[in-house]
Amino acid sequence: MKKFIVAVSALALAGMASLSVAASNLKIGVVDIHKILQHSPEVAKINKRLESKFKPKQEKIAIAQKELNAEVKRLSRNSSILSQTQRDKLVAKVAQDRRSLLRMEQDFHDNLSLQQHQSLQKLFARIQSKIDTIAKKEHYDLILQKYGTPFASNSIDITDQVEKAIR
Repeated sequence: MKKFIVAVSALALAGMASLSVAASNLKIGVVDIHKILQHSPEVAKINKRLESKFKPKQEKIAIAQKELNAEVKRLSRNSSILSQTQRDKLVAKVAQDRRSLLRMEQDFHDNLSLQQHQSLQKLFARIQSKIDTIAKKEHYDLILQKYGTPFASNSIDITDQVEKAIR
């Protein structure tokens, strides 16, 4: 039994020693994706393109919102002088217009989110491709994202290289 414990201990020490040797040969880098996105002219182009594409729909929603607000004011201002039938019709119209506006807003946000996601996915794929290229060219074993790393020395930060490569 004593020999078994000694043998297991020796194997464990040998394993730790080989791990430290392997770890000393690793080349590790970090990249700050958030910084790349903040400085990327492509993100500005994407935002500008989406803004121009969705501006007419946004204006249509703003007009519908103003019309709904006008109907609500008319209802509250004239409810005492309207007949019950007229009041019921106006209440029903306000409710229907409110639902319609909510649907328009939801569709707008869904479509905008989808377009943003698709556009940014293309950019992320390009960034990932450049990171892969740098990693292979410079023989990195591991590249981490900086925001998920508690500490990383600036000497292993490859963010600037990636920014230059995507321009």
